[in-house]
Amino acid sequence: MLDCPIIGTSAQAYGRDVVVCASGPKPAVEAVKCVLDAFSKRVEYVGKLGAGANMKLVANHLVPVHNAATAEAITLAQRLGIDPEMAVDILSGTGAGSRQLELRGPMMALGTYKPMTATIATFIKDVDLITELAHSANSPAPLLNTAAHLYRTANDNGFGGHDSSAIHAVYSGLSQHDVRQAGISDPRPRPEGIAHAQQ
Repeated sequence: MLDCPIIGTSAQAYGRDVVVCASGPKPAVEAVKCVLDAFSKRVEYVGKLGAGANMKLVANHLVPVHNAATAEAITLAQRLGIDPEMAVDILSGTGAGSRQLELRGPMMALGTYKPMTATIATFIKDVDLITELAHSANSPAPLLNTAAHLYRTANDNGFGGHDSSAIHAVYSGLSQHDVRQAGISDPRPRPEGIAHAQQ
């Protein structure tokens, strides 16, 4: 038996832009490597069975944190009067950038939050799994916990079924951005905590 999760989105998989974290008996991994190579840019052997799933959760630990940091930085740029699309272009490929900035930054800059690749609700599910894993390993996760609060706020305000880039809508509420311009229907009134922060 092998455990070979991929790191990357479904859209990236179509372009062979994913990494496979293969775990299990090494001879078995070598036997199917040609299959794994066919849909990935890289296959990494990470150890015994189960190590692949753990590596996937380590990767998924970074994604929601980087995504939240991207939303926060783009909101800061907007509040400073900097064109958000220009900010994304400048930061992409630099030491300040990230894959989340490159993938979801443009959606946040436009306020469209499309195309959808992973929902807020999916991020929350992953965060719960990672939090449990970190707790079992006695590994601190304060950044993940902070990001989790933001995703739950987005979910509680009706964005659970939207792409995870819609976390920008939480920050947008803090900076007077009208989320209705993004074509997202907000089924509930803006929380008082968000509304009063606009002053």
